[in-house]
Amino acid sequence: MDKLSLWMILLLVVGIGGGCSSGSGTSQSGAGSSTASSSQQKIVFTGASTIARGNWSYYFGIPIDNKGVSGIESTELKNNIESQVSSKPDKIFISIGINNILNRHESLLLGDVAIIFDKIRVATPTTKVYFISIIPINDNFSNSLIERYNDQIQSLCSTKNVKFISVYSLFKSLTTIINLNYYQADGIHLNELGYQVYADAIRSYVLS
Repeated sequence: MDKLSLWMILLLVVGIGGGCSSGSGTSQSGAGSSTASSSQQKIVFTGASTIARGNWSYYFGIPIDNKGVSGIESTELKNNIESQVSSKPDKIFISIGINNILNRHESLLLGDVAIIFDKIRVATPTTKVYFISIIPINDNFSNSLIERYNDQIQSLCSTKNVKFISVYSLFKSLTTIINLNYYQADGIHLNELGYQVYADAIRSYVLS
């Protein structure tokens, strides 16, 4: 074999090897960028005790900024929502209303929630907004109101480009009785098993 032929073979081998190496590197870089992007989302949870007591970062394995406050009603959240989205999060998950109903201030709920949505849109237009339905409690009269206001808030969400996530039925064992296996002794607050059910129901929205 002459020297020219030998050099041509060597060049072909080096060229093919270099091409494979470059392609592999590009593929790995793309996968890494996608993973990093997913893990770096800013996510806020806000609302009353159902939110405040949840260990969301643990359930989802990513940082979650939990701004929930036990006992809060919709008007308090309405007055503070701008500060809660000042970081301009990628997503915000809201669940509010149970204390309005327990304190018989439910007439304020729908109007307050509408203003909350509007304030978020003005403060951070690119944030995706999710509303998680109010869960039932161990009181049939309150549950009738919860069902009514969940329906009204769901309709509001459809006009405000907000994703409504219904978790209400997951906590009912019969038509008017909650599944007490998911609740603490007070029949209002979730226990750890209840939070696992709750977290599983919203997981795809949080991690997408």
